[in-house]
Amino acid sequence: MRTFAPVLKEVQKDPAPSERTPWWASIVTRLTLVVALLISAAALLSGWLVYRSGSDQLVKGARQAMEHSLAMAEERFNAFSGTLASDITFLADNEPLHEYAAAVDSGDTALIAVARERPALLMESFLRSRTQYTQVRVIAADGAGTEAIRFDRIGDRVARVPDSALQVKGDR
Repeated sequence: MRTFAPVLKEVQKDPAPSERTPWWASIVTRLTLVVALLISAAALLSGWLVYRSGSDQLVKGARQAMEHSLAMAEERFNAFSGTLASDITFLADNEPLHEYAAAVDSGDTALIAVARERPALLMESFLRSRTQYTQVRVIAADGAGTEAIRFDRIGDRVARVPDSALQVKGDR
């Protein structure tokens, strides 16, 4: 017959805390940490590269927009400057103004009064056609620089300044 002999096994107890292996000692844990760090670094690097590229593109676009605006402003300024120069040439070199200057040189007050009306009509018509100007005037060549004729734009109206209100501009 068979007899059974009791087999005694020792119950394994948890090792003491000082005897346990640390959580970081496992190769799986170490590998997981390394992969997590690499993924985090890659995400940060790609985010920084996208940000850098976006900000560079934004700066480049703003610079191009400013250069375009500046070029347009320069073009408008040059066009206005050219128009202004040709308007000054037109007003300074016309027959009614030459006749007025000759009448002033003659000293005949009746002739001066008659001759002054033709350039005045021209200047009034000129100021009505050029809405960007607010004033047009003829300044005498005397030492004081007295205004001989002046028209002002007041709103939509063009008005001749009376002789009593003409100013001396020689000091300017």
